[in-house]
Amino acid sequence: MPLPETTVELVHLFDKFRTVRAFIFDVDGVLTDNSVHVTESGEQLRRMNIRDGLGIKIALRNGFPVCIITGGRSQGVVKRLSGLGIEHIYSGIEDKWPVFQQF
Repeated sequence: MPLPETTVELVHLFDKFRTVRAFIFDVDGVLTDNSVHVTESGEQLRRMNIRDGLGIKIALRNGFPVCIITGGRSQGVVKRLSGLGIEHIYSGIEDKWPVFQQF
């Protein structure tokens, strides 16, 4: 009996996943919900999903390098991502392409 079409599509998708060597992310709108909360003192707070953190930890545990390239300069964000085990965090980067290529 032939495999259903969706099964064949998944097999091809998993083949493509085998070529992944690293993960490179931005922060705002990627690891956040795209909102910024501003305190009375002007501090900007971002909200991150705990499941994204779990996914990053799983990727690191399985030997995948993870890189963050963000235009933001939040030390809170850097602390959170460092706490997940990410070693390659580039903040305050306006032109992300050269950092992407170097990584």
